[in-house]
Amino acid sequence: MDLLKFLLRLPLLMLRGIFWILSRIVGDVSWQAPRWMRATGSGLRRSGRVMGAYPGRSASFVAALLIVLGGGWFGYHWYRNLPRPIEEAPATFTVQSPQVTDYIDTPIQVYP
Repeated sequence: MDLLKFLLRLPLLMLRGIFWILSRIVGDVSWQAPRWMRATGSGLRRSGRVMGAYPGRSASFVAALLIVLGGGWFGYHWYRNLPRPIEEAPATFTVQSPQVTDYIDTPIQVYP
């Protein structure tokens, strides 16, 4: 049992040792979570409280969300597997430039 406790605590002890070494090299570093992260955490906590207070409503909301996500997934794969149109070879043509109109000749010949 003691070996299992030790093995479970080993990663935490290793991280603590790494942080201890880094604090000796760098010094004390303090970090504060950004505002968006704190707001996200408080929103998740509030959502958890609401889900606990209204379990039936929460279950129906989760079921509706799963149905919508499943429908979207099914629609995406349906669209991806639609038959593709056959692409024909592009049409080719040549254009010849008209001859230069000579205004010195009589009568003037215009080449369209």
